[in-house]
Amino acid sequence: MLNDLVKYNEQYRRPLIEALTFKGYDVSEVGILERKPKLPILAIKLYFKRNDLVFSSNLKSNAFALLFSRSPKVVIVNGLGRHRKKRSLRFVFRKLIGLRTNSFAIVQNYADYRYIKRYCPNVKAAWLPGSGGTYKKKGENNSVLVVQRDSKIAAVAPSINDFLVNQGQTTPLVVVGCKDSSLLNKLFPEILFRSTGYVEGADIFSKGSIFLQPTGYGEGFPHTLADAIVSDMGIYISNKEYIRYGLWLIGAKREHIAPGWSRMTWDVNLPDRLHSSNIVERTLNIVESHVLDSYPE
Repeated sequence: MLNDLVKYNEQYRRPLIEALTFKGYDVSEVGILERKPKLPILAIKLYFKRNDLVFSSNLKSNAFALLFSRSPKVVIVNGLGRHRKKRSLRFVFRKLIGLRTNSFAIVQNYADYRYIKRYCPNVKAAWLPGSGGTYKKKGENNSVLVVQRDSKIAAVAPSINDFLVNQGQTTPLVVVGCKDSSLLNKLFPEILFRSTGYVEGADIFSKGSIFLQPTGYGEGFPHTLADAIVSDMGIYISNKEYIRYGLWLIGAKREHIAPGWSRMTWDVNLPDRLHSSNIVERTLNIVESHVLDSYPE
């Protein structure tokens, strides 16, 4: 199970790892950015040991797996992020993802999935909306909150400001997950906000009941958005992201509230479709139906 950092497996792949272990797989987790001095050894091992089943996620880990692993593999395409508009990177991505015929791409962003099907028609791929969400207790007030990291907040800040200006801010924006208060003051000079700093995952919605999904970073399918849907939060979403995530295809609807913004609603089955247990089950079905038959005899 390759990832940029092992902690990302803990944050986003733990249900999948537990399901694979229950199925009888001996799962080892590798953070490639934590093993830089030993990467040549890992590359050689992946190249010559062809009986492993390799999972990879995040851009760097996916590139490493596609370059060096000859084993059957599942490449989880989280999203191209802030690099989506770079033609050179998209070109390299297309070449890499088509490099191994025994690879299967699980694409989390619907727009990315359509891109792959158009420009890489020979690649075996399926669209799964994210890694799935779990229920988290929401706050009792009507505060609007965003869940971000210091490394991402600058990319989405213009979108957040646009939403609050269009809506006419009446209560403070709650910023969850960012530690750099000076950065927030710089990004939101005219916005009334309060920051919770880092909080435990189970408490990310504890300070509000309305979740805001901005645009600007280019995520695959935000883990926090899946959590918000499963947790029955009120959701305001950028129209661009609503389309990119393919939400209308899985039971979501939207109501226009401001230029470029909608309030999202959904049918009763969407929280189950996006629950992590369902996403894990569908991932295992892909492994058993499309990947295991690529094993060398």
